[in-house]
Amino acid sequence: MELNFTVETKDVLLDMIKRHNKMYRMGTPEISDAEYDAEIELLKTLDPDNEWFKHTEPAFVPETRKRALPIPMKSLNKVKDISELKKWYMSLGLKGNAGVICMPKLDGLSLLYNELTGEAYSRGGIENEGQDCTSHYRASIQCYNPASSFHYTFGEFVINRSDWERHFHGKRSKFTGDIFKSPRNTAAGLLNRDEPCDYLEHASFFRYGVDESSLHDYNNFHSLIETICNIYQQEHLYHFAFIDELNEELLMNLFKEWSKVYPIDGIVIYVDDLRLWEVIGRHQTSGNPLYAIAYKHPDFTESFETTVKDIVWKVSKSGALKPVVNIEMVDTGDCNMENPTGYNAGWINDHEIAKGAEILVTRSGGVIPKILSTLTPATQEEQEKLWDEMSECPHCSSSTMWNENHIELCCTNPSCPGVQLAKIIFFYLTCGAENMGEETLSKIFNAGFTSIPAILNITFNDLIKIEGFGDSISNIILENNRKIMQGVDLATLMQASDCFKGIGKIKAQKILDEMDDEDLCSFCQGWYINHEPDVQSEDFKNCPITVQNLLLGYFPFMAFLEETKIPYKLSPKTVVLEGKCKGLSICVSGFRDSNLEEVITNEGGKIVSGVSKKTTHLVVKDKSANSSKISKAKLLGIPILSIEEFCDFFNN
Repeated sequence: MELNFTVETKDVLLDMIKRHNKMYRMGTPEISDAEYDAEIELLKTLDPDNEWFKHTEPAFVPETRKRALPIPMKSLNKVKDISELKKWYMSLGLKGNAGVICMPKLDGLSLLYNELTGEAYSRGGIENEGQDCTSHYRASIQCYNPASSFHYTFGEFVINRSDWERHFHGKRSKFTGDIFKSPRNTAAGLLNRDEPCDYLEHASFFRYGVDESSLHDYNNFHSLIETICNIYQQEHLYHFAFIDELNEELLMNLFKEWSKVYPIDGIVIYVDDLRLWEVIGRHQTSGNPLYAIAYKHPDFTESFETTVKDIVWKVSKSGALKPVVNIEMVDTGDCNMENPTGYNAGWINDHEIAKGAEILVTRSGGVIPKILSTLTPATQEEQEKLWDEMSECPHCSSSTMWNENHIELCCTNPSCPGVQLAKIIFFYLTCGAENMGEETLSKIFNAGFTSIPAILNITFNDLIKIEGFGDSISNIILENNRKIMQGVDLATLMQASDCFKGIGKIKAQKILDEMDDEDLCSFCQGWYINHEPDVQSEDFKNCPITVQNLLLGYFPFMAFLEETKIPYKLSPKTVVLEGKCKGLSICVSGFRDSNLEEVITNEGGKIVSGVSKKTTHLVVKDKSANSSKISKAKLLGIPILSIEEFCDFFNN
């Protein structure tokens, strides 16, 4: 995922993490779990040996409630997809017939309870330090405490779905006057209050573990958790499976089923054989158990029902109209959610979405708004009204037309101002312009600068007249233009021009690298071909698609160079045979990072434009996205890595 801030130093990032962790522990988070996880991953990339990773994440504890923990309270290591889960159990040497126990990763606060004395502790600020929660625990009438042979039990202090709906949802706190945001935030706020209150009557303690000395009476975790659930009259929320049975569908179904009972944010998977726990042990630095793992798929987030207010259509550089669905705002507890993507016109049509449709939405990875399904389709009248309106392009009023597979609805006007703006935005993005996004370029475009050459030649006096532009933004635009006019790598320029259909920077560079010096010279000077290709000729039809697109785009590209006057740079042909990426063929999708690509090639790796049997890794911005490259990689069993995961892979 892409972070919304710029980190200048590791100290700044660490301070942010500490603040966000403190606010989270107090029940008033400033960011979502996924955004916090991204900060942690970035710190891990910048400084993998940072002291932060050598201890359990601290919680804010007032001095009056600080206590020494009788036994350590550790966290679990996390994985985000099946390929990472597979790495975990393979690293332990587990075979397909090995048994595991799946349990819900409850979204509350970890609690340690002394069954002999009645003392309770939550995790504290530093190693082996906890917060005294004894009086708060006793105020919870749902905390059932029968006699047992256990000394200590671990569990989660949590508010179940039923109690949340009955006592908290949509209501205001009598202490703060604010509406209760979410079960997790409310549980944290109640437990961290200095004094217990009657709201605690509606919270409960779900046990899922015991101290190590109590494990010796059991051979497997399955029998232990069954005993715990029987003794403490808990719901039997666990599932036995063999390693071979673990897949996304099973884990997603368990997540959906258990989410109906408690707020959860993942699935915990334990090795069932307790004899292996001691053999497998714990992480040497953090002390986290290695015999269990937390599976937190990006789509393991709470879903919400909402109503469609409208659909806004943006046109892409290819002329396809892309829907953004305007919904009744949803308060997720961490943030407000609105405007999820509708993917494409065909998807909107298939899901019967229009004004008034009731839909189910979530935040994929806790960050990206995503439509899961249609609960109640829009009325026939609203659907017909939508598609009647979409018979004309909302940007230029030209007629629209479906593409051959009825997925994209496209504007038929090649001079559509929406298309021209999209091409300009794509150009600056591809050339690496900084702090110059869609909003800024839209204002320039609407001020009458409607072409790339016009914007490249814009002056300070022109910019300062545009509403909302001051000295700062004007100078940023001029600086980006200055850098571009100093010269752009030829392969990047080929992509940025949008002249060559289906040819991005990687494919363009490959084409240039395969040219001999004479062909490369003629390509740059404008005499690579003598005339427009005859698309009806057999010679042209027999050419590979990439060659066809290269020939069709050549003269438009020469005209683009002439109009913009951008100097091109030729990258030297270098082949690195050794390095950390030797033998790797890596496809990068969903984002652009020239530095990352340069590192890969400089370390002996190869950047490829598509996914095939020869591809060794796919690096993506969002692993939960539904792209053809991700689908193909899954089909071929190719590892799919986020940017942070690839950096970890590279550094290790």
